[in-house]
Amino acid sequence: MAGVLVGGAFLSGFINVVLDRLRSLTGNWLNGCRLLSENFDVVETTKNVLRESLEELVVSDFNALQIELKEKLSKQKFFIVLDDVWSDDDYCWSVFANNASFPQSNGSAALEGIGREIVNKCDGLPLAAETLGRLLPTKHHVKEWNKILMSDIWEFSATNSKIIPALL
Repeated sequence: MAGVLVGGAFLSGFINVVLDRLRSLTGNWLNGCRLLSENFDVVETTKNVLRESLEELVVSDFNALQIELKEKLSKQKFFIVLDDVWSDDDYCWSVFANNASFPQSNGSAALEGIGREIVNKCDGLPLAAETLGRLLPTKHHVKEWNKILMSDIWEFSATNSKIIPALL
């Protein structure tokens, strides 16, 4: 079983406990655990996962690496944990806009401005952008979008609650 981790020691320890329990119950898990940095490289991560299970890694092209990884993983059970996955604002905007059905819903400049402010409050978390976007596909008026932007929820401290306000 492979655990793909981004995060601190607590998460790593927790994942190892889960992996041990899964192995004891079912066996036949791909072994390995990868700790990803915030600036993780998908090509290097793919190579590292494959290196763990292959004696020699001769594939250099990314597409071939992905095919090799798919073949390897399709024969075994695996477990992947992604924590603290952050993205840039442009990506978060596209996730938000897609889920809010923008511009199909009424791609006005006013709604786009409010939407971009909402996305900015998501601090680069695509899950937060998706969650908030899913609240808006049937909302076509500035007042409805402003209700989310101006919500008191943004005042909650992520430090105290351990959950960012966008997901509360």
